Amino acid sequence: DKVSFVFEARQPSNVQILLFDSKGQIIKTHIDFYPDKGTYTFDFITSDLDAGYYYYYFLIDDKEKQGELLLVR
Repeated sequence: DKVSFVFEARQPSNVQILLFDSKGQIIKTHIDFYPDKGTYTFDFITSDLDAGYYYYYFLIDDKEKQGELLLVR
């Protein structure tokens, strides 16, 4: 199982992706990823996670996006 993030880098960019549990603790992270210009897919493997709510934080250069995920088993 996995959660996929698809994003477009309009120029070489610094990317950070964090996944948090419902208590706000970081459980998965991929930081300082520096892709060239283009469209990318990044996968977090979720087979080791319990069902429940999770939250993500996505930063590409100085643009950020946050949201929640519901993992159902």
